[in-house]
Parts: sequence; C-alpha cells; structure tokens
Amino acid sequence: MNRRIAKKRQRIQLTVILSIILLSLLILILMRLFSNTILATPDIEQAYISVQIQKNDTLWGLATTYNCLEYYTHEEYIEQVIKINDLKTETLYTGSRLTLPVTPNYTAMKSD
Repeated sequence: MNRRIAKKRQRIQLTVILSIILLSLLILILMRLFSNTILATPDIEQAYISVQIQKNDTLWGLATTYNCLEYYTHEEYIEQVIKINDLKTETLYTGSRLTLPVTPNYTAMKSD
C-alpha cells in the first residue's frame, strides 16, 4: 500500500514538473512573438528632411539636434542616418547633404 502511494506521489510530482516546464516554454514563446510584433510594427510615423552639412557637424551632433523620434536612441538614430544615406564612413563633408529621419510634425515643432 505504501508503495502505491509513493508511485502516485511520484506521478503527481512528474505531472507538476512537466506542467511547469510546458507553461514556461509557452510564456517564452508568447513573449518572443509579442516582442517581434512590437518591433516589426510598420505604423511608426516618420518623415525625412534634407540638411546641408556645416563645418564641424558630426553624426552625434545631428542626432542631438534632429532626433525627436522617441523610439530611437542616439546610436540607433545614427545607424538609421548611415543606412538611409548609404554612408561608407562616419566622416561628414561640409556642403554635402544628408537625409535625416524626423517626426512628421518636425517643421511645425521647430517653427513654434
């Protein structure tokens, strides 16, 4: 009889452990799917402006001035600028033009 109880207890423990593992896996899968969905959302509004590079301009300085997009860190903004403009280096040349991402209401914000 004792043996039967021990076997039953063992099955219950095994069931609980497997349930916890499966629940953890399900939570991890859902978190991964949810985070990818958030990152891949195409509904983030973004506009672009063209600026002429002035003497002593840097990508960091441009990010400080023009990065009004809440979802970009300065580093991410600079990566976007490099990608958009197909820059091979981070060197900026006076007189050249760069396309910069901004919020759609950027010009309205700057004229206030």
